[in-house]
Amino acid sequence: MLLGFTFSLKISIGGRKASSRRKRKEGMRDAPRAPLFLEFIDREMKRVRRRCRRSTCDNYMTARRSFAAFLGGADIPLREVTPQLVSRYSQWLSDRGVSLNTSSCYMRSLRAMYNAAAVKHRIRRCSPFSAVFTGNVPTRKRALGETDMRRIGIADVEEDTVRSWARDVFMFCFYAMGMPFADAMLLRKSRVSDGTITYLRRKTGREVTVGIEPCMERIMRKYAGCDADYVFPVPTGDRFPGGKGYARLLKCYNAALKVLSRDVGLCLPLTSYVARHTWASLAYRRNVPLHVIAQALGHSSPRVTMTYIRELDGSTVRRANKKIIRGFTSATSVQ
Repeated sequence: MLLGFTFSLKISIGGRKASSRRKRKEGMRDAPRAPLFLEFIDREMKRVRRRCRRSTCDNYMTARRSFAAFLGGADIPLREVTPQLVSRYSQWLSDRGVSLNTSSCYMRSLRAMYNAAAVKHRIRRCSPFSAVFTGNVPTRKRALGETDMRRIGIADVEEDTVRSWARDVFMFCFYAMGMPFADAMLLRKSRVSDGTITYLRRKTGREVTVGIEPCMERIMRKYAGCDADYVFPVPTGDRFPGGKGYARLLKCYNAALKVLSRDVGLCLPLTSYVARHTWASLAYRRNVPLHVIAQALGHSSPRVTMTYIRELDGSTVRRANKKIIRGFTSATSVQ
């Protein structure tokens, strides 16, 4: 009797252990697999597109494509995104001639996606991006001097070409207190009234008022019959930012400016940013107060404006220092 009880007890215990093992195996099969990093980015982008600007989305997707190329097209679990892997990716970018600022942009985008994935899947973060560069290196000078701007204005450019359109838009943006290219393309004729232009900056929503000077009026009159609603026509693509059509238009504009700068003999290649930076720098050199420049550019703060005018050349700084020293030494000699 006792033997039978012991035997049945062993069977019962053995059965429970086997059942427990089966459940553990089934649980392991049913447990969610570790999230894959690139797969998470693809899913997350659907949400990001609804709440972020297109430029931010483009940055994320460009970084994703670059990282996928580094991985050879494969995907990896999120836990394998380690400081060692990210450092190898940083070196991979450097070996391919990618600039520090571009590499930094990729790293910041991937870091944002990694942090979002770690929070969503409750994964302990190991700060894989802490050892790589995620800052900004000062870019080369973007502002021209007055002489160069005059050379562009009087350059002999064949009329009714994309290059002449680009030159006219560039000069108009400069004359209009550094109006951004996107805002110039969206400038409606209804915004021109009583000798002024009033427009809302697309980026900040701030209202900017520009007095129309004769040089601006000549350019606007040249294109008056080209479009019923807008001041400027578009030779290709789409004037509304955020789509591939606008990207094509901007590329066309910058390409024409690059050719123009080569023809004029400029050391600095022209881009859509140069007119704006040049106006800000020249205004500052002519002692226009910083808060006035900020208002003209539609900036939310003079701190933003400082990024436009921090490129003052050494001669300007030396002249300022000479004025200070002269004032100091003359006052000392009188004493």
